[in-house]
Amino acid sequence: MDQSNPCLLLRGCCPCLCRVLKLGGADPVAARPIRRALIISGSVKTLPVAVTVLTQLGPVLGEASVGVAMLPVVAYQLIQIMTESVLVSKWLAADRLAV
Repeated sequence: MDQSNPCLLLRGCCPCLCRVLKLGGADPVAARPIRRALIISGSVKTLPVAVTVLTQLGPVLGEASVGVAMLPVVAYQLIQIMTESVLVSKWLAADRLAV
């Protein structure tokens, strides 16, 4: 498994856990919006955590290094947001076809 992208693991496990735990209710169609919200919101905490950690490492890394280290973190967050936007668009398109 590719350990460089834990969001893939999270996105893979969340739907299964939502079903098993019956989050949003027992009816899968009625629970779909709640489960989708959990999948998306469960993976968007990376930027604040990374900024906090890098800020605390400032004295060790040097202030200039912290700024440079923030670049891939912010880029990753932007890619994650774009990926989730595509995912939501596909969900909405599939919902329109199902109706």
